[in-house]
Amino acid sequence: MDSPDRKLTEPDAREPLAPAQPTPSLPETDAVESLLRLVVGAAALGADELLKRLREWEAEVLYSPHHSAPLPAETPAVRARYALIGLLFLASRAARDTAVDFANYSEKQANNAYNLLSGFARTPVIGILARPMKAGVDALLRTRDRELERWIRIGRVEERDGRRIATMGIEELSREVVDAISKNDKLKTAISNLVQQQSLDLTGEMVDDLRQSAKDADDRIEAAIWRLLGREPQRFDASSSSQSRKNRTANKP
Repeated sequence: MDSPDRKLTEPDAREPLAPAQPTPSLPETDAVESLLRLVVGAAALGADELLKRLREWEAEVLYSPHHSAPLPAETPAVRARYALIGLLFLASRAARDTAVDFANYSEKQANNAYNLLSGFARTPVIGILARPMKAGVDALLRTRDRELERWIRIGRVEERDGRRIATMGIEELSREVVDAISKNDKLKTAISNLVQQQSLDLTGEMVDDLRQSAKDADDRIEAAIWRLLGREPQRFDASSSSQSRKNRTANKP
């Protein structure tokens, strides 16, 4: 006789298992955040790799004894570009160091103030009163000119180094792309097939153009001969000729 404990272990006496709960799907907002998180992470990794390579390129360019090719002639437009580049670099350094040491007046404002004080200075009484102010404006203009030349010098150097860094980066990335293609058999096969197909298409177009050019030249020569003979050019119908040739073949015993 089975014991009560034995009955509890029988399959029909066990408690039924709870059905598996379906995995809850993420809300739409969570999916968007997940995608955004992935994009941010990929951008961070890409930025880290880019900064690493930039440091390597800069170390090779900025401390290399080799000199780059001479820059183009300094026209007013080129000097203005150098000044803008220099201003950008100085502004970046000022933002990083939280110390802005640029003049606060633009060239137009300084020139207007200078012209105004120069006009007042032409009168004897006002000239005496305005002379100290005019001296201050002159000093401001000299400071502005020195600052502008400083921008140009910085921009000239940074553009030269930037050209070399960009050239080095393009060459290195091009080599890496070529190496990656050479090591990928599937990609090499796909590119080879694409090149062959393009070559066949181009060859077919060239043959068609050559045939059309030969036909046009043949027609012009034939028309000239008929004109020399004083007769109207006879048009050759290829379709009718082919049909008559088929009829002759069919009538043969």
